[in-house]
Amino acid sequence: MPPELTVADPPLSPAVDQTPPTVAPRRPARRWRWIPLLLAALVAAWAVPLAGHALHRDWLLPPVVLIATASLLRGGRTLLDRLMLALGLLLGLTAIGGLVFPVWPWGMRPVPLTGTALTGLVLAAAVLRRRPRLPRPGWADLFPLAGAAAMVVYLRQPWQRATDLADRLTVLGAGEDNWRHLALFDAMGRLDGYTFVDPAAAREQITAQLIYYPQGWHLVTALLDGFLTPTGPRVDALVAHYFGWTIAGFGLFTLVLIWAAQRLAGPIHLLHRTVLTVVVGALVLGTQLPRLLNAGYPTEVLGLTLTVLIATLVARPVPGTREQVVLLCALLAAVGFTYYLFLPAAAVLVLCWVLTHWREALRRWFTVLTVGLAGAALALIAPLLGVLRAGQTEALVIGSSQAVEGWRALIWLGGIVGVALLVQVARADPAWRRWLLVCVVGAALPLTIAQINTDAGVTPGYYFVKGTHLATALLIVGTAGVVRLLPVPRPALSWRGPAAPRRGCWPPHSP
Repeated sequence: MPPELTVADPPLSPAVDQTPPTVAPRRPARRWRWIPLLLAALVAAWAVPLAGHALHRDWLLPPVVLIATASLLRGGRTLLDRLMLALGLLLGLTAIGGLVFPVWPWGMRPVPLTGTALTGLVLAAAVLRRRPRLPRPGWADLFPLAGAAAMVVYLRQPWQRATDLADRLTVLGAGEDNWRHLALFDAMGRLDGYTFVDPAAAREQITAQLIYYPQGWHLVTALLDGFLTPTGPRVDALVAHYFGWTIAGFGLFTLVLIWAAQRLAGPIHLLHRTVLTVVVGALVLGTQLPRLLNAGYPTEVLGLTLTVLIATLVARPVPGTREQVVLLCALLAAVGFTYYLFLPAAAVLVLCWVLTHWREALRRWFTVLTVGLAGAALALIAPLLGVLRAGQTEALVIGSSQAVEGWRALIWLGGIVGVALLVQVARADPAWRRWLLVCVVGAALPLTIAQINTDAGVTPGYYFVKGTHLATALLIVGTAGVVRLLPVPRPALSWRGPAAPRRGCWPPHSP
């Protein structure tokens, strides 16, 4: 045997020993290959919005940004998961951007906004070294979409029967706060951002009482409304668009509830998925929640949506710690700008995630610390302005005729869902224990407000009812635990195959 192939010599390694000596000089060349792709992507980031504007198709630009954002995230098992996470991130960034829009030269014009957003995504992809990638769509994605679509079709019937401007104003007048939200929606479209950034200019558009009102919903809808082509007279188009965004917000709320319930349930049978969709939709219609649409509370609806998204991420986190922290802090900031009554519960939920994942948080301590402090500071801007400058704590002592219905939702729905979650806690899936904690935090908010009211010598009223809305939404998502107690159909009926019904839960570290 030749000496160079004796046993004493190190074995050949295809990865190292057999590599041609010319590979090392090629590494810089491979890096340079990214530069033309990066330049092309940066050019496309501005060519796409310019082309859309030239073709009068600006309304296509927000979906493009949503899909591009979703393609760079890595959390979520399904396409709808990824889109929901991307939507939550964009809502948070938009709420924060409302501080900048009034002072930069282009306001909320579609082309600069889209070009800047796509440029940021391209740079983020380059820094994170991520290629755009999306999960394949599946049948499971259709159930939340179908449930939300059915809810929108049903609830928009009064508006469909309104044939002219007078009828539409009559429909809006039936709500308590529609006129104020309509005025803020119009003013923020004119001012290109939050009214409290420039109070002097805002006083020319709205009353002083609304300047420091939470305006996250108005900012998002005014921004998106700029991508639509106005139709008809100004007043008619304004009212039509306002109602359209209001019903769209409630449809998004329903979509998030059904999506969160199915994400909490994990892989389930097709019949169970259908039952869960029907149960969630029926409970939404059977509780106080539809009154939020009729009474004109779009800001509360968006606040509920954001808080449910936070709770879902706490129960089933995404695998990457950095991505999880960014999503939670962006959503927390959006809650502060939109409806800060839910901010204490949302902050407690985020803190619960940090405490239960302290090892991961320590490994990424710099990201957790910097992003967490920035998110907390931004989330406190609107509450501090509202409390210190506008005295918005007066409603704590205002009564409400819906308090009895709020107590019923807490007792009956809480009892049924609580028992089901306690049964599910015995499973290996930790998401059930986390959602039980989520429901406890959600119920603690109205109970704390009720105690404050009692100590002040008044019966639980306005804010107590608002708190029960959050508890009700979280308990509705918790009905996934009730549906999981239903008997499993025969394996032959499973759309996933014979082995699907035996998969009881997701792996502990799955998104």
